[in-house]
Amino acid sequence: MKKVSFLVCLIFFIGCASATMLTDKPMTQYNQETEFRIDQEDAGFVITIYYSKYQFWPQSGVIYTACKSTITSIAYEHADKLKKKIKPINEQRIRFDMGRNSLSGVSSCSATVKVEFDQ
Repeated sequence: MKKVSFLVCLIFFIGCASATMLTDKPMTQYNQETEFRIDQEDAGFVITIYYSKYQFWPQSGVIYTACKSTITSIAYEHADKLKKKIKPINEQRIRFDMGRNSLSGVSSCSATVKVEFDQ
């Protein structure tokens, strides 16, 4: 009984929670840490990313900043490929979900934002 109690307590304190995927559609590898998906719309596109990175010491602020920077960079790169200008991305409109798997040491972030073309 003591072993079971110990294991339950250990699992409770360690915790394993990855960021929720904000899309169920296939994603494309961007780099070692990032996958992304772009869904075209009439007035722009919706970009969704999943970013994950091993961190010995968890630093959620670092993951949040990297996630925000990555989604913005990919949005501007995609607009450049289309030879279109986009409106500035309002960071308040980026939807985030973050998680940390303490067993593997991987911190993760999912983010999505609607990007509008500049007419």
